[in-house]
Amino acid sequence: MQTTDQATRLGWAPLELPRATRQLEVEEGELVILEGPDVPPNAGCRWRQAAGHPVPLRDVDGPRLVFEAPEGLANSALVFELWQVRGEPRLLECVAFSLNPDERAPIARARAPETALDGELVILDGSGSSADHDLRYEWIQARGPLVALDDPRRVRPQFRVPPGWTNTRLVFELVVRGPGGTSVDTVDLVVRPDATAPRVDAGPALLADEGETTTLLADIQGGSRRLCSWRQIAGPPVELDDPRATRPTFEAPEGFTNSRLAFELSVRDGDRTVIDTVQVMVNAYDDAPTAQAGTTSAARAGERIVLSGHHLELPGPRPEVRWKQVHGPRVAIEAATSRDASILVPSEFVNTFLEFELWVSDGTRTSIDRATVCIEPALDLVMAHAGDDRTAEPGSRVLLQALRDPSEVPWESLAWRQVEGPPVELDDAHAATTRFHAPARLENTRLAFELTVRAGGQVSIDTVAIVVGTVEDGLNASARADYDEGTRRIILRGSSWSPNGTTPLDYRWEQIEGPPLDFEADWTTTEIRLPADAEGELAFRLRVDDGLRTSYDEVRLFVPRRAHEPRA
Repeated sequence: MQTTDQATRLGWAPLELPRATRQLEVEEGELVILEGPDVPPNAGCRWRQAAGHPVPLRDVDGPRLVFEAPEGLANSALVFELWQVRGEPRLLECVAFSLNPDERAPIARARAPETALDGELVILDGSGSSADHDLRYEWIQARGPLVALDDPRRVRPQFRVPPGWTNTRLVFELVVRGPGGTSVDTVDLVVRPDATAPRVDAGPALLADEGETTTLLADIQGGSRRLCSWRQIAGPPVELDDPRATRPTFEAPEGFTNSRLAFELSVRDGDRTVIDTVQVMVNAYDDAPTAQAGTTSAARAGERIVLSGHHLELPGPRPEVRWKQVHGPRVAIEAATSRDASILVPSEFVNTFLEFELWVSDGTRTSIDRATVCIEPALDLVMAHAGDDRTAEPGSRVLLQALRDPSEVPWESLAWRQVEGPPVELDDAHAATTRFHAPARLENTRLAFELTVRAGGQVSIDTVAIVVGTVEDGLNASARADYDEGTRRIILRGSSWSPNGTTPLDYRWEQIEGPPLDFEADWTTTEIRLPADAEGELAFRLRVDDGLRTSYDEVRLFVPRRAHEPRA
């Protein structure tokens, strides 16, 4: 285990804990309330987690530390530091908790270099863990911008550091499972450390109740020309009051429980960029649905991958489950409304990320989690970069820009194409930099574009999403499709919230993929009876108009071929 100050380690059986002011034991699920040292009222202090499985905190300011120990882990450690935050930062206390010591369970040991440079090959090492032959390993990236591990289930996976990062902290969690239980350790490294560049901490993981105003507690030190930029990278969408502020606020979404929001903070100082990430857990309730979509995994071309939600918790008589793709080249999701959906990995891509969200609902509350699949992660192959997801104003000119790592081989060709949202026209679909006009009347509508690059006989794809007309209380279309395999019926269900209250809304459905089907397009809810030979992926677009504004949403589903129907 490493802490941010690289403290000298002490052996403490059965765990290895850093030197700390206090070393305590805690049981899984235990509510921990720890009183910190006496601090002058005007000094200002804040807790942050330095190592261990990420634990969300509610009140981080002040000397008292309160958290609930994670369940299902043994022989693991949690390390928290109390820092003075006014004036010169100073470490006031470091507390290490030994979580559920158990001689029957394995012990995870994670190691990595302390620093890495652009383009460097980094090897994560879990070989110091227990020597039991029945152990299963899994590496999870817990913090920092996403990197592609060649195989997250190897003892010693590796990745190549992308270009352009400075003073950027990457944290990885090693999960070791054995017959006696599960143990976790974490390790962190800093990409291209630079004493003259800003030092960025996006803040501690937080807890929030629905509707609660929450502040992201970032801390930025050093640098001379700092430009901050926040963006949300996971979870139900929320609106930051000022994405360029150091500590923006947002209202936690209502109707969601046990859902993680993730945010990325990018700080530019001249030609240097520092990135960090932070998570917020919304409504952590034991009796509510809990979506657990898994983690980042590697996949080979042509392989069938199971999107597994077998760890999710589904209270209530009729829970609803839905998988939805949110990033990457479009693939068909089979059994998208079951715990365990599956996809067939496209055979022509390398270094390409697919991201999926798992939505779980008991009818009143919804939980969301995200899983990532990296196709053919290769350390020396072409990789597409379409830029960050962002927002745009209706009627504005929007820039799309392909980013290339200078260490890569030159691209032989590139192409942009729109894959979601009402159609727009690109200035030049084959230029690295292109633009389009955002439609003038749009509100809360997502447009997605796919970038395909080719080099040396390899193909890599990335996508970028532009949300046009982001208005928290604006017109907001929502499309859903339910498929009954027994009756071969699809029910399309549309809904929307309108700021105009009683103003009538005009609904219009349009089929955008799959064999043409007959249905009533002008109803909020419409039924489609499938012909006997219908199969494969179907997609529908919903348009909602209140006379002043228009909002769109899309829904996709996969219709499997009937087992008794032979393929011609």
